[in-house]
Amino acid sequence: VRDAVCPLSTRGGGALRCGGGRACEQKLNIPDYLDVIKTPMDFGTVCDRLEQRAYGSAAEWAADVRLTLHNAMAYNGPENQIHIMAKELEGVFGALLSRLPPGSLDASN
Repeated sequence: VRDAVCPLSTRGGGALRCGGGRACEQKLNIPDYLDVIKTPMDFGTVCDRLEQRAYGSAAEWAADVRLTLHNAMAYNGPENQIHIMAKELEGVFGALLSRLPPGSLDASN
């Protein structure tokens, strides 16, 4: 998954690797982002955490990926292409996770 997603976070000027918070608002020209999204997360941060081995479990990683997708859908209306793509990716992600062995996403793993 890292090899598939992390290269995406550096394309297009690193739009998916914006540093979170006010830095994202400025870089992406979305000044109201933190008014709408109370817990920011982006694929760049997920990739950084993977590379730094900062996740204590697969469950923590999956939660950050889900949060990224949820935020994309919450910020962008249902007719927006970003919302539509995030919804589709959420389904793909869920399908992939469902193929993991039982217990793989327990918080202790």
